[in-house]
Amino acid sequence: MIDVAWMTRGGQIFRAPAEIFKRWHELPYGMWSCADGRQVLFNRFYEPFLQRRPGCPPEPADPKERVKFCRQEWFYGDEHTENQMRALASSALASFLSRAPMGEFPSNLVAADRECRRLHVRPPWLSEP
Repeated sequence: MIDVAWMTRGGQIFRAPAEIFKRWHELPYGMWSCADGRQVLFNRFYEPFLQRRPGCPPEPADPKERVKFCRQEWFYGDEHTENQMRALASSALASFLSRAPMGEFPSNLVAADRECRRLHVRPPWLSEP
């Protein structure tokens, strides 16, 4: 694998093989939930890239916005293989884009409240050990 310098939506420079950069940049790492009901997907660089508000379709988010969230959730962690990370992130993205009701969004692997106290959850849709 050859490392290449990439620039993120928010202007960060990142050196990595293309497949790693693609996961970090284009797939969600987690989601922020805001007090007004807005949900914001963020990538591995913690840059917002998609958002949706109650009753509205998903739309691009400002990658430089500092989102004031009340809950932060992650879709995968370091304990997962690269293939698991891609599968979990892709599944979360598909669910978000499907405009499923917000209350039916899949349970997440790791969540934290505003004070970033971590809550560990194993979702039922994760079939691999």
